[in-house]
Amino acid sequence: MPDRGKAVRTIGSATVASALTAVGGLATGILTARILAPSDRGVLAIVVIVVTLTPLVAGIGTSTAFKHLVTRPGGLSTRSFGVVTLLLVPLQILLSFVCLLFFADALQLKIELAAILMIGGPLAAFSLLAYNATDALNAVGRSALAATTGAIGTIATAAVMVPMFFVGGNLVGVIGAYLFGFVLRTATAVLWLRRAPESEHRARWPDVVELLRVSPRFAGLNLGQSVAFRADQLALGIWGSPSSVGYYAVAVTPATLDRLAVNAIAQVAMREEAVGRISRRRMLGYLGASIGIAGVWAAIMWPLAPVLIPWLFGVEYLPAVEIVHVLLIAEVTIAPFFIAANLAAARGHGVRSSVAGLVGVAVMAVALPPLIGSLGAVGAAWGAVIGNSAMSIVALSFEFHHRFGARAVAPRKEGPR
Repeated sequence: MPDRGKAVRTIGSATVASALTAVGGLATGILTARILAPSDRGVLAIVVIVVTLTPLVAGIGTSTAFKHLVTRPGGLSTRSFGVVTLLLVPLQILLSFVCLLFFADALQLKIELAAILMIGGPLAAFSLLAYNATDALNAVGRSALAATTGAIGTIATAAVMVPMFFVGGNLVGVIGAYLFGFVLRTATAVLWLRRAPESEHRARWPDVVELLRVSPRFAGLNLGQSVAFRADQLALGIWGSPSSVGYYAVAVTPATLDRLAVNAIAQVAMREEAVGRISRRRMLGYLGASIGIAGVWAAIMWPLAPVLIPWLFGVEYLPAVEIVHVLLIAEVTIAPFFIAANLAAARGHGVRSSVAGLVGVAVMAVALPPLIGSLGAVGAAWGAVIGNSAMSIVALSFEFHHRFGARAVAPRKEGPR
């Protein structure tokens, strides 16, 4: 069975690093709100949606598939995963350009040519590279280093924005800060990956082909994560206004800080399940910890939001307070999904782990348009609650059937390799 002490230490280290990431993310949110007007902050939110959503689509499930394949006998080199990632960069750039032009036309956004080229080219490329490099660290059991990589990139982004706060900045400068953070995050992750035993083997084309063949089975899980992270903002970007997107982006920052710790737990659970099969009790413990963290954070932030939002971001962002309250509920409802879906993916159940995400897409596609039409940004938050609940219910039903059903599979006796 997996070493419980090691798991606790890994989760603890990852949580500390996630806390630093949260501080950096909060600082970035505050700085962008102070540097940019609400409408420009809305444009930036669209940009962030594009560069963080598209890697989950362009990646076609490769990062999740790698987490599954790397634990098989003989392993799979991180170098092979790196080759696959580089092959997907052109798709990522193309997808980012298409999404950016769509939103620019739909919302009649006035984005400078320099910003468009920066977003569609290097920012799009390095967002995919940073995402996959960090996920590779999770795949080889270095969850604490993966979380630290995120912290370094986020803090670096905020640090670059500090001078802009004092001397003045614009949208292009802020996007440049995000680009710097992605580049640094990629470089840091690659340096740590080079020291991993899984990097000792050369890239092999049969492994590359195998990874590309298996990956589509896990694409739905990434789609589910996309829904969890950005679909509400995506829909608001289509049916709302730039200002409403700006308010929503400010609300997301404090409301979702708990997700970093929840995701750290999910990554540790996924690695343990892939190499040794965790027990029912261990699975329930991970579920309880993730829901507990989200619940405690909601209890803390609910009364603080009316004070913190105008103080940190400015009184012009007061409409974000109600959005924060609804998003805190959404965070509690999404926590079980992260654990259950990642455990299914670790066992190679790509279809099951994907179904929950696809259900979430379908539910939110139906719920978001009327909710946004009647309630605006608050409606988008309630759409997130509904979609998150649907994904968690489906993912948990599969997990409980696997653990407690008539054909439940007992945990393997061997320890982690």
